[in-house]
Amino acid sequence: MSALQSLLHVWKTVIVYLVVASTILILFAWWFGWVGAIAVFLLEAFLHVSWWIELKSKLLKNLPTEFRCSPTHPEEYPQLDLGLLIQYTEGVKSLNFVHIIDYQLDTVNGLSRLFSHSQHYCFADIFQVYSRANIKQMPMVCTIHSAMEQGWSLSTTNLKPNGLSHTWRNPKSLWSYHPSATPDKLLQAHRERRQQIQENLKVTILTDLSWEFYFTQQERNAIKRREIFERKNIFIALIEATLFEMNPLSEWMGEYQRAIRKRH
Repeated sequence: MSALQSLLHVWKTVIVYLVVASTILILFAWWFGWVGAIAVFLLEAFLHVSWWIELKSKLLKNLPTEFRCSPTHPEEYPQLDLGLLIQYTEGVKSLNFVHIIDYQLDTVNGLSRLFSHSQHYCFADIFQVYSRANIKQMPMVCTIHSAMEQGWSLSTTNLKPNGLSHTWRNPKSLWSYHPSATPDKLLQAHRERRQQIQENLKVTILTDLSWEFYFTQQERNAIKRREIFERKNIFIALIEATLFEMNPLSEWMGEYQRAIRKRH
């Protein structure tokens, strides 16, 4: 089931519930008068709100407050797209990226291969994620990351964005999506957009390329995503996710344009 189908299924459930609840409310008003109808309305409202709270709670479980991971090896993933992993690895190495570590997040089943570039001051992450049943969920993807001053960051990726992750977007975590782009094309697009951001916002690139720095940045991002989603109304979040799936974005520039206007 696609993300859009899943979201539409949620809305179908909501609509069916509202129709059934309205019908029951009308029947109670007819049989027992408005006192009985009000009692039923309060019960339905309680159940409806509880359902939304439970739904948000389930989604929050997928947003941990910690970035926990451990070293791993490709041999541990028999269904890994090894051919594309090798292709992407050779591609980023040809661009003078240096391999740092292969790791696995504790919250998902999959491999991430991290690289750094000492001249361009950015990271390259090649990864593929599976379900716990070791069934392939997404293709092998490559993302270029850069961190900048004042909390700004930029990611350039061939990972298709989804509506749910859009609901916990960070206004300063900018990204662009380039379908099927090779590492060299991603790096080129990344450097061009990053240069624009630097010039327009007068911010510099953070040059720490250590695993400890990358780990700290990812942990902060994880905490920030959860905080954003905790503050968001679940009903509004699902509307945003559905609209995104119906009309996907190829980039997210957050508060970038507003920051430019404010600066000038």
